[in-house]
Amino acid sequence: PFMPDHQHGSPIAVEVTAGAADGEYQAAPVNLWMPGLWEITVDATPDGGGIADRERVVFRFCIAE
Repeated sequence: PFMPDHQHGSPIAVEVTAGAADGEYQAAPVNLWMPGLWEITVDATPDGGGIADRERVVFRFCIAE
């Protein structure tokens, strides 16, 4: 998690683990402790793929006060 308006991230690192099904993952803990605009960036690379095969998506949302 990253707050672009404040130029800082969350103080707790997010750990990604594989889920029960292929292509399923869990990210925890996600600590959005402060109201405002947050960004979550997800990078995905297929098995055997390189940097050129990577896909990136950025989710932006606002936590109300």
